[in-house]
Amino acid sequence: MIVVETMLYSLLCYTFISILFVVVQVLDLYRFPNEIIFFNDPYLPSLILLPTTLAVALYALIFKKSMPAYKQFRSQYGSAKERGYFWLISNRETNYQLRNMVILFAILTAIIWYYYLNVYVSINQNGRDWYVFLWIVVISVMLDEVFFMMRYYNLYLDLQEHNEIITPEELRDITAHTYLRFYVICGEYGKCVPPSAPLIPLSASTPSSVFIVFNDCPVLLTAPAQTSVASPSCCTLVFDFCEAFAI
Repeated sequence: MIVVETMLYSLLCYTFISILFVVVQVLDLYRFPNEIIFFNDPYLPSLILLPTTLAVALYALIFKKSMPAYKQFRSQYGSAKERGYFWLISNRETNYQLRNMVILFAILTAIIWYYYLNVYVSINQNGRDWYVFLWIVVISVMLDEVFFMMRYYNLYLDLQEHNEIITPEELRDITAHTYLRFYVICGEYGKCVPPSAPLIPLSASTPSSVFIVFNDCPVLLTAPAQTSVASPSCCTLVFDFCEAFAI
């Protein structure tokens, strides 16, 4: 959500900046190059859109916790550590995507503005100009999207291989079930086991979970055999429902 919100803010900022440039030029306060005024020909939107997106993405990366999407999500669901292993993955991937946006748009901004200042000739536009100002940007963004599609498909396969996600087939079979996670608590300590192949260093979660055929809250429930919880007499077994703790 933070990445989507960042892109939305980038488009809004680009729109306001474009309108501001037009107003300044109409009032004859300053004469901007024709390429950044949208009612002129030729108009090159990448000159403004790319640095604007870079600035917004950099702000989101540095001040992510001040973004409205982050605040709303945290107020409703808690922090990533409180939500469990998969939310830690989501938080890590959000940071990775924001860093990727900053790097990608920094490179594109440098290429576009270097070409505009040193190579481009305003009185003689040609096919190479449009290739640089338009198609390099479009192709770079498309390749970036393909990279993330491959990345998350591989992530899905890794999680599926280690039985850390529910497949669509399993989900159809358990639609009338409730997913419970059990927490073994002994004094001030809780039992946590790291995953067999952790995607996040030092990540750990409860080792016990089960699906039951209840949809309503049971008054009392003991750990089924398949949870494999060998709790000593000093320990307490605590369970919670999927609405609160499902990952």
